[in-house]
Amino acid sequence: MVVRLSWSLTRLVCPLQELWECLDDLDAHAWVLDGEGMALARGSTQRRIALGGHASVAIDLAPTSPRLPPACHFLGAVRPARFALSPCCHARQLSSRLVDSRMVS
Repeated sequence: MVVRLSWSLTRLVCPLQELWECLDDLDAHAWVLDGEGMALARGSTQRRIALGGHASVAIDLAPTSPRLPPACHFLGAVRPARFALSPCCHARQLSSRLVDSRMVS
């Protein structure tokens, strides 16, 4: 019984490992505006990240494919940020980190 429960839990949690790695990377290398601590790191696929110039972007990572470009909602000075980021986001390698200095230029 315990072995079966352990196997079931492992089967459910393992697919989320890549998502958690991406979220940890965002939390460590981006200026995340909302929330703090482990509750944020593991409890939500959404982050609001400062872009500078009174602009930020709310992103939502897909749990099943977190390295794909996330759903984005630009806040604040939206238009300049949207056009500055768009070409870089589509050219990003799926194997690369979500936070990349070439994306935020």
